[in-house]
Amino acid sequence: MCIRDRSYPQHITGSIIHDLNKDCATDTADAPLNYWQVKVESDQYLRIKTTDSKGHFNFSVPKGTYTVSTQPINANWDVCEPAFDITIDENNTSANRAFLVNGLRDCADLTLDFSTPLLRRCFDNYYSVRVRNTGPEASDGTV
Repeated sequence: MCIRDRSYPQHITGSIIHDLNKDCATDTADAPLNYWQVKVESDQYLRIKTTDSKGHFNFSVPKGTYTVSTQPINANWDVCEPAFDITIDENNTSANRAFLVNGLRDCADLTLDFSTPLLRRCFDNYYSVRVRNTGPEASDGTV
């Protein structure tokens, strides 16, 4: 049995942004961060989503009071304000929040994921390899 999320007309949206000058204020030079997790929770509601390729998130929520939060993906990052309280009601049917994130170290941090499903002899088998930079700086010369 598949249980689907209900779609509500109210939304909590936002983004996670790399605060390049580390002043905890949004600037035009700041860059979005993709694939970070964002959590929206209340007494009766809990959802966790990952930011898209442009650093955005979108939750469809019922009316209520929520805490929206994110955590650093590793020790190379710090979140300026890791949680916001938001009330969604008749007067406020949507809310938009940006999480500003500072890099603590000037380095790249490459992670490697390698997986394969069940291997079968005499059949084509597939391997999945993913290399991802989870550090604040770009990874130069990675092949």
